[in-house]
Amino acid sequence: MRNVFRAQPASIDNANTANAPIEGRADERRTVNVEPGTPTRPNRAEIDLAYERGRARGRATGRGSPILTFLILIMVVAGGALIYLAARTGSFSSGGAVVDQKLETAAHAVNAPLKNAAETTGAALQKAGQSLK
Repeated sequence: MRNVFRAQPASIDNANTANAPIEGRADERRTVNVEPGTPTRPNRAEIDLAYERGRARGRATGRGSPILTFLILIMVVAGGALIYLAARTGSFSSGGAVVDQKLETAAHAVNAPLKNAAETTGAALQKAGQSLK
């Protein structure tokens, strides 16, 4: 099958491709001259060394930022929750209103004790100031 995205070399004759399987078989039957004493297979140590080099290269290039991964995970979860609320309420604006209401309730629940503590501290300071006069 011809790759349309890659230019074909000038030496290929596209007009006469009927004999290609026969020529390919003849090419496969050619023998390769091997010098005597040359190992035809790599030994186990070479295979292990190449394997470890590949693993080290993969470890070196495969690392990502865990903080960035965590932030992306949070964004995906928040997006999924917003889509869920949009599907549940019928529209994105209604889902956003639900999210805003929940955030306001949570902020009020957090701020109420802080506000009470600040008021109590302020009253105690005023009382202490009055007693010093």
